[in-house]
Amino acid sequence: VLNNPEWEIHAFEPNPSINLNLENISNAKFYQKAIWHEDTTIKFRRSTRVYNYTPRLDSFGNASSPGDLTSVGCHVDLEEIKPENAVPDVADVVEVPAIDFANFLKKFSGWDYDQVVVKMDIEGCEYKVLRHLLNTGTAEIIDILIVETHERFVDSEDKESTNALLDELRSKEIDVEKHH
Repeated sequence: VLNNPEWEIHAFEPNPSINLNLENISNAKFYQKAIWHEDTTIKFRRSTRVYNYTPRLDSFGNASSPGDLTSVGCHVDLEEIKPENAVPDVADVVEVPAIDFANFLKKFSGWDYDQVVVKMDIEGCEYKVLRHLLNTGTAEIIDILIVETHERFVDSEDKESTNALLDELRSKEIDVEKHH
């Protein structure tokens, strides 16, 4: 997939401490933004590492030690996030730009793509974003959705609501794969 001209990769990361180095990947574009249901700015909680971390790929992320600002496990500072299940060691809260993912996906509608594949791990925000895609009719642009769900973080979500949401997406002929 990487450097394959038949694939076009779009990577989003809201954490301003992370700047993915995609210089050597010719078919990828990096956006320093959060995926959301509208174009705006949102609060983003950054946390500190509690264990040593080594990235899986040298070009994605940096190694870090306990106490360092972490590149994973950060959350949007939403009222719906259960604080007891969120990453406990909050370093700070920063404002980050966010994009309306439905509007972003619209540019792929009607293009000559074989498939649009979305891999989504957005720490509890997937509920608002996916429901927005369904409400705007843009979910159907997606052929394959690989999503990590975080019902444990969100007050108004549970296994039943998650399964209902994923089933509704499947009813739009989207191949949905759920990760935990």
